[in-house]
Amino acid sequence: MFGDTQIVQTTLAVPFALFVWLVVYAVAAIALYCLDRLRGEDGWLQAVFRSLLTPGLGGYAAIWAVGSWLNNANLRAVLWIVCTLMFLATIGLPIYMMLTLPEDWTFSWGDQIMKWLTGASTILGAIVAYKQWMENR
Repeated sequence: MFGDTQIVQTTLAVPFALFVWLVVYAVAAIALYCLDRLRGEDGWLQAVFRSLLTPGLGGYAAIWAVGSWLNNANLRAVLWIVCTLMFLATIGLPIYMMLTLPEDWTFSWGDQIMKWLTGASTILGAIVAYKQWMENR
């Protein structure tokens, strides 16, 4: 069912996808921030747009890069693992932390919702890339 090459490439593809996501996310966020600052508009709407667009671009680029450069990797398995890790890191862990938070600690619902949307945006970008990759294959 799985060849040795496919198992190795799939194993390498997950950290590679996370690395690509991080690089694209950071570069896109910095570029959009600098563009907004140059235009003199760095308001709430621009921050929300950056928070939703850049992780989605990162998720899209991560899956597309794996499909392009690691041809023998099981792209579906990589998609599921990356999406699960993103869900746990950006949605699951904060929920767990809220439930176990000491009573004197507080958090901002606005920040929390933006973190959840960051994870959802990443997952959506990865799913769109996977579907496009499979259609073009």
